[in-house]
Amino acid sequence: MINASNSLNLYIMQIAERLNIHLSIGNIYSTDVFYKENDNYKDIVEKYGCVACEMESFALFHNAKILNKRAACLLTISNSFVTGEETSSEEREKVLRELFHTQCYQRLEEKLKAQLKVYKDKYDILFQ
Repeated sequence: MINASNSLNLYIMQIAERLNIHLSIGNIYSTDVFYKENDNYKDIVEKYGCVACEMESFALFHNAKILNKRAACLLTISNSFVTGEETSSEEREKVLRELFHTQCYQRLEEKLKAQLKVYKDKYDILFQ
């Protein structure tokens, strides 16, 4: 199991709270391979109480672990292997379009970019 950075998660949660953005927090089963012969994702989901499964953040967290860096991620969930809930492509497009064009999201993005700049200026060696 690879853990997200508690300090980065706390920072994201604080900004989201200030901007009145609801976040759900939980373990994610992230893997680079979903469809395999020994399909045991349900066992892993149950064992670790995962709220979702996905593939995109696997490389982020794996590389952070190898390089001894901190990582966190924000995800949107459209179809759930865990609950079986599904979102149509039309619903997904509508919700994501609204999310990415809200002032709250834009302010969150601006604040995260500003904080990234602070980290980059302070720890320039990490970004080379």
